[in-house]
Amino acid sequence: MNANYFEKMERGDSDLPTNTAELVQNRSIEGEYVIDRAPRPASAVKKGDIFVANSVGGAGYGDVLDCDPQSVIQDLKDELISDWTARNVYKVVYDPETYTVDEEKTEHARAAERKDRLRRGKNYDEFMAEWSQKKPAEEALEYYGSWPNAEPTREIVRM
Repeated sequence: MNANYFEKMERGDSDLPTNTAELVQNRSIEGEYVIDRAPRPASAVKKGDIFVANSVGGAGYGDVLDCDPQSVIQDLKDELISDWTARNVYKVVYDPETYTVDEEKTEHARAAERKDRLRRGKNYDEFMAEWSQKKPAEEALEYYGSWPNAEPTREIVRM
């Protein structure tokens, strides 16, 4: 709100952000910065306001246990993931002060997780029997659709 973006463009200022990260980190555009999480309530925007919507996606393609431990450490250093995520999702064992990966312990932790996945696994019929019991409340299904296949139950209007 109250952004001076157009004025900066007219002047040809060199500090205009070229991506969302620069916009938020450098804050070279004057105005009020409002950062919401999704989903967020509807709100009006005025001429000159900058509205950025990022779509949250996955951390990448493939099994997290196959991710190079050094890449995980780099993501941790860049503050893209937390210590908890590095240890509990990617199963990387490292020294938190030096960020040195313990390759042997990492391989052991990953092997243990693979074994635990097999123990937790279910066949399709078992999964569906359990899944079918987890039907959300009817008011949630208004936006989801029919249960469990998400077929539309009403017209969706996007604004």
